[in-house]
Amino acid sequence: MAVVTPEWRWAAVAWLLVAALYCLAAGSNSDFAKLATGIWYKDKYRLISLLPVILVPLAAAALARYAGAAATAGRARRTAGAAGLALLTAGILAAAWFGPSLTQTRAAIATVYEVPDGPKDGALLNRDELDLLERLPELTPKDAVVVGNPWNGSTLSWAVGDREPLFPHLTGDWGADRLTVANGLDQLAANPEVCAALGRLGAEYLFVAPGLLWNGDPQAGAFAAIDRTDPAAIGEEVAREGDAALYRITACG
Repeated sequence: MAVVTPEWRWAAVAWLLVAALYCLAAGSNSDFAKLATGIWYKDKYRLISLLPVILVPLAAAALARYAGAAATAGRARRTAGAAGLALLTAGILAAAWFGPSLTQTRAAIATVYEVPDGPKDGALLNRDELDLLERLPELTPKDAVVVGNPWNGSTLSWAVGDREPLFPHLTGDWGADRLTVANGLDQLAANPEVCAALGRLGAEYLFVAPGLLWNGDPQAGAFAAIDRTDPAAIGEEVAREGDAALYRITACG
């Protein structure tokens, strides 16, 4: 209906465009997919949230067109149209009650946003890590920069602990100094350039915790050197909550 109606054609095109971009975001980590989705919207969950914004007006317009056609038809056709509209409404209500829009979505949201008390099992952080991040204001100065693999929850040091993470997102264009740290922190004692990069970045703290988001992702490999680092060899432990620990980097002198 929207395709053949000039004033609604834009909505049909917009819906098809968002659907295509969602498929790109969900199915590829290529540079083309990142550029086509505007980098930030490479996150498929943000993109899919746009679909109902367009689809609801489309559905409402289709129902209005259907109801209008039924109202101007003969009595028999009006009766059939009313019955069809009632069946459609009942189907929508049944889908909303028994389908994923309520039950499965509620469960999925609970799974995503509930902080596990034990092992993360694919979550971004657990209760121990959350507790340690919340203590950052009392453990570190206001201008502290925290090094960590963003896939292990350290990226939330800004949102939770009001302290800047060296890597504030799971992926990004990091610049030479940050790449030096990401690729060589485990060689800090042997490579003076790592200490120089840390100094220019003002990064003096290291957050360590086991487990990665989604139990690991190929993109998390960019920070493998941070995970390989022996924190006791490059600094002193400041605080610990379970397996999550915060170290002050002192090996650079």
